[in-house]
Amino acid sequence: MKRKRNLAIPILMLITLGNSVFAGTLPLNTGYDYPNWTTFPTASTATERYWIKLATYPATAGTPGNSWVIAPPPVGWSSALNLVIGTNTYSSTWISAFGNPPIATGTNAINTGYAIYRKCFCLPQGYSQPRITGSVRSDDSIQMYLRSQLNTVLPPSQGNHNTTPYTINYTNPAGFRVGTNCLYAYVEDTGGSTGFNFAGEVTANNVTPLIAQGVNMSYAPCACNQGPIGISEQKKFDLDEKNVVQEIVKMAEAKRIENIRIKNPKN
Repeated sequence: MKRKRNLAIPILMLITLGNSVFAGTLPLNTGYDYPNWTTFPTASTATERYWIKLATYPATAGTPGNSWVIAPPPVGWSSALNLVIGTNTYSSTWISAFGNPPIATGTNAINTGYAIYRKCFCLPQGYSQPRITGSVRSDDSIQMYLRSQLNTVLPPSQGNHNTTPYTINYTNPAGFRVGTNCLYAYVEDTGGSTGFNFAGEVTANNVTPLIAQGVNMSYAPCACNQGPIGISEQKKFDLDEKNVVQEIVKMAEAKRIENIRIKNPKN
């Protein structure tokens, strides 16, 4: 019988401390095709179904939905990140919420645009010492959160599409939870091409992290083993996730409107 690769099985499981503890590792790269353990092609029809576009300005069709896998514009952007962590090499592609080519029509230094991206993974019961490690580039500025704006993975940072990548090393255990954890990226745009590029991993001891696919965060064919969870707990999680997105959108809209007020005051 031919063995099928399971999109929910992470690339690496390290055995440490004899046979008593192992560390499960899952890539979080942008533009990564988990069933085939490789990056998606950068053709105009390629979409990214793991980093989901949740909200944009200007509004884009099919939001929330898949992001676009893009090639770096021929002038101005660095190549997609390839990151080595320990014995693992993580390949990635640039992605954008605005199509391919990645242009948010009508945006400029006064009327700024934005995109909010989300990628979710599951930490089953029994995990310990979780960590997110990686590198990131964006056009333009970027912020990243885990589950909430209270858990800052990357503080507000200027666009670095052709300069040194920002380093991510998030180890605060309070930011993680049993079950679904969502990583958010808020990327602003001041005109021209816009996109986001991340290469890295989530690691935790004693468990195998799982990757979620699509807007509805499906873990099929596996399930997210988070122990007993009732309808009320699931509703609370859904509400929390909705509130996080709404708060990021409110912040993005407030910044955009204030920028217009400052740079283009009424006479």
